[in-house]
Amino acid sequence: MKLPAIPFLTKTEKTEFFLALLFESDKVAGILFQEQDKTLVILASHEAKIALEEVSIEDLVVAADTVISRLEVSIPEGANLEKTIFSVPFSWVEDGKIKASRLSQLKKLSVELALTPIGFIVSIEAIVVFLQKKEGAPVNGIFVELADKLLTVFIVRSG
Repeated sequence: MKLPAIPFLTKTEKTEFFLALLFESDKVAGILFQEQDKTLVILASHEAKIALEEVSIEDLVVAADTVISRLEVSIPEGANLEKTIFSVPFSWVEDGKIKASRLSQLKKLSVELALTPIGFIVSIEAIVVFLQKKEGAPVNGIFVELADKLLTVFIVRSG
């Protein structure tokens, strides 16, 4: 005979989902993460081509909404996808803060798409930090970012 589960004895883990929205010169990409055993696991990713420097905020919202909609099919029914980390290009940041014009765009995007921003990272800085942790020493290197109409080169010395 199978006994019914007793609610206060049943261990239920709350699964959280996180969204990373990556803004690059020629696209908006999204990565869907699920927290499992205190680590993040990638569930899905999607991208939409868009000329980021020339796009209106309305078109940016549409592109981001398209990416998010494609990712939402990978989460269970009733789960929320709100917590968002923005990955922004180096050109959007000044003195460790997102430039005011770009920050207003991200705020509008968050309101329009019901996102809860939990932070931002600068793409190249995240890569350098990851490599430093992996190698155990400051990174020296040349990083090249290729896009349809743009080539960006980063020279990193001692991290």
